Amino acid sequence: MEGGINTDSRTGSQALKALKEAGIHSVLINPNIATIQTSHRYNVKVLGTSIQTLKTSEDRDLFAQALKEINIPIAESIAVGTIDEALDAAEKVGYPIIVRAAYALGGLGSGFANNPEELRNLSARSLTLSPQILVEKSLKGWKEAEYEVVR
Repeated sequence: MEGGINTDSRTGSQALKALKEAGIHSVLINPNIATIQTSHRYNVKVLGTSIQTLKTSEDRDLFAQALKEINIPIAESIAVGTIDEALDAAEKVGYPIIVRAAYALGGLGSGFANNPEELRNLSARSLTLSPQILVEKSLKGWKEAEYEVVR
């Protein structure tokens, strides 16, 4: 088959299924782990990066554990569910810190705190938006370099 299909995630899996039913061998380029296209129900074989590696990169705890295993330093992060736990976590991590509301999109409930008073106010607000917050060492002011390797 020449050409390709450029579809969103909803219709992508439907297109793969239809092509399979039509007896057409398909190659899915750049599968997105968030879609059903990589699901084992469609017997899709992933070339290159494994599905487990993709899952690890999407899960903060698994990703942090993987980096620690290969001695790559990361900003410490502690998940908490109360203001008192947030204050304890900040003492371990060290100020300044950033609070991230878990399970929230677009940074909702996130912010910086330089001391316990700021953290108490911020975590109280963030915990109204999410049952869990992440207390992390702030890297504010650091420069970020991002790159992709394509082969």
